Amino acid sequence: MSDYIGRRPVFFIGAIAQIVLAFPCFMLITSSGTWRPLVGCVVLGLTLACFAAPSVSTFGGTTPLATTALIKMTGSNLVPAFYLVVSGIIGLVAVYFLRESATQPLWGSPPIVADDLEADRLVKYAEGLNKKT
Repeated sequence: MSDYIGRRPVFFIGAIAQIVLAFPCFMLITSSGTWRPLVGCVVLGLTLACFAAPSVSTFGGTTPLATTALIKMTGSNLVPAFYLVVSGIIGLVAVYFLRESATQPLWGSPPIVADDLEADRLVKYAEGLNKKT
């Protein structure tokens, strides 16, 4: 999806969804029954899929330790939702400063082509991009 609409929009949507849906999802997850917790997990999983790569590298390793300690300190099972909201806000700030790279070759990545015709098309495409900037 990020290759088509851009990385910034996907991260932005994921960050906003994480901020807005963290509490409702955790309330569903902690409710009784089978379907509500399942829906909460699926929705939370979908929002995190948009946003997980950057936030997991920052928060992933410390999340279990930090949230367990905060749950014990506060007595609230909703502490992980607070944690997700904070990480979503941090991610939202990071997305704001992120340079869009969809449909553009990544820095340091050499173009790979199958034949001379494709190489010519790639050169013309790159020349077109250079004229825009």
